[in-house]
Amino acid sequence: MRGGQGGGLCDCQGVRDNIISGNRARWGGGGLGSCSGVEDNTIAGNQSVHGGGLYECEGIERNVISGNRAEWFGGGLHRCTGTIRTNLIVGNISDGEGGGVYQEGGPPSRTTRYAETQPRIPGEGCGSTV
Repeated sequence: MRGGQGGGLCDCQGVRDNIISGNRARWGGGGLGSCSGVEDNTIAGNQSVHGGGLYECEGIERNVISGNRAEWFGGGLHRCTGTIRTNLIVGNISDGEGGGVYQEGGPPSRTTRYAETQPRIPGEGCGSTV
């Protein structure tokens, strides 16, 4: 699916127990855009300019966020707020900054784990190196 924001889902609540994969957005959130209550999902293989996996989402818990790509910021997540905990963020890529996470609302909790996340431009963003 292709859209301006949220290639898979946009403006949604209570996204639970899904596989969100292979989506593309023209602007933000290849997988999810502006969603809340994102729990127990696999969000993989999505693409966007900002937040390859998720963009402007909140309440992100117990997800696998992998293999997503952003052209500018946040291969896995960008501009996500609220509770971000107990996620596995692995193998995401950003051509800009923040291979795993690039956000403006504070860092994710320590229970979120990063591995093999790479920004093309070293700098700000969580999950740039492990």
